Amino acid sequence: MIKSSEYAQLYFPDDAIRNLLARVIKRERGSFPLAERRDATIRIEVASDEMTAMVTTRQAYGGEPLTVELLNDAIRDAGVHEQFCDTATLERIVLERAVSKVPFANGHKPEPGIDSQFTYLFETESSEGPTVDEIGNIDRYNLRDFLVVDEKTPLLQRVPATLAVDGATVTGKVLKAKNGNDAGFSKDTPGAVPDPKNSNLLISEIKGHPVAFHNGVRVDPTLRVEQVDLRSGNVVFDGSLLINGDATAGVLVESTGDIVIKGVVGNATIIAGNDVIISGGVIGPESIDEEDGFSTRVKAGGNIEAQFISRAELTIEGDVIVKEYISHCKIRANGQIKVGEGGRGWLFGGRNHANLGVSATRLGTDANIKTIVSTGCSAEMLEKRTELIEQQEVFLLQIKQLNVVLGKTLPTDGQFDPEELKQAVEAINQKVADATVVLGALEESMAATRDATIKVKDTVFPNVTIAISDAQMLIQREHGGGTFSREGIEIEWH
Repeated sequence: MIKSSEYAQLYFPDDAIRNLLARVIKRERGSFPLAERRDATIRIEVASDEMTAMVTTRQAYGGEPLTVELLNDAIRDAGVHEQFCDTATLERIVLERAVSKVPFANGHKPEPGIDSQFTYLFETESSEGPTVDEIGNIDRYNLRDFLVVDEKTPLLQRVPATLAVDGATVTGKVLKAKNGNDAGFSKDTPGAVPDPKNSNLLISEIKGHPVAFHNGVRVDPTLRVEQVDLRSGNVVFDGSLLINGDATAGVLVESTGDIVIKGVVGNATIIAGNDVIISGGVIGPESIDEEDGFSTRVKAGGNIEAQFISRAELTIEGDVIVKEYISHCKIRANGQIKVGEGGRGWLFGGRNHANLGVSATRLGTDANIKTIVSTGCSAEMLEKRTELIEQQEVFLLQIKQLNVVLGKTLPTDGQFDPEELKQAVEAINQKVADATVVLGALEESMAATRDATIKVKDTVFPNVTIAISDAQMLIQREHGGGTFSREGIEIEWH
């Protein structure tokens, strides 16, 4: 009867009929509520980050029904902006009897700009190593080709930075985004110039050897020689150098760019402003005195790559990368020593230090040859830091003393020239500033060595000294592979 009456649309609580019957049985008199008229309800929830808004609705029971207008009013009252609302979702919500926490509005996340991108249009990495033909012949001279580009060859492509797109919350709050860093080409790109038709492209100005560096490229003039020995004499060249054979017989080979040697280095001095790539290896004379010095030396402003290095002194700004072995050398590298990538990886004898870490397959030999392997902050770095700090203290004391004299000096007393004193103070202040820059760079380099480790893949033999910064450990028995690291003031093996 109720379902067919005008009251069918009202809201009847679950226990309304039961309560009424109970009162009838008790013959109670009075007015008892049986149903109630309810309007549709709307609850808008905005997420804590204001990037999403959700709606929960309750259907109407004989009261004001849910309409698009009511829903839009509730959304506006909640502070949600119309442009972030999904119209189709709102229309569906109105048609349904009730919904619970249905997302209907989404903000826009900020889109930061992309920094300038630089793409080198030539091969900047060395090849993996010697090539093997189809019948198994190994060409150990094909370690890395010496690249020469012609004039007007495209070298470096720059993609400008993009602008950011600001985001917004559903309540209209703007979320600022950062534009990409629009870095340009390096200012110093000798031998490379912008393409006249495309300012975002560097092309070679001359025929030569391209050398990549941060946001730039240079093209070195190239010199090719077949062999460097007593017949050729020393070779000193402003550019990059390719030697198709060996460098031997006590010669000096010096270049401001890369030096690529297709043969071997024997009893020679090699100095490169950038990388030294040796297809064969480096080998010094059998009889050497490590205290008096080595007759075979290599100095590189970048990396050195070789098949093997024996009885030589190396001073390397970058990494030492050797496939087969390093034996009886004196090595100091600001980067890493990596022995065994694609080869035997044996390091034994001599003193071998790399600021940023050492990795090898084996350290030492079963003959217990004395071997020193170290990493981390070198003694020279600590000494240099102390020296710079002491210099600064001396300079600051000098400035203080000059300022005292300057404060007591009258312009007319004639004993000191105030202007000269001021210039002296300015000069010392500049020395302090210069020392501060050098000290900052040194401390940054020292900080980079804190996590340096010595990694061994296979075996560590006895009589190998492991040093990490100022901590040392002498290996007295054979160990398997693992990692040496600095833990506090001790060296741990794990």
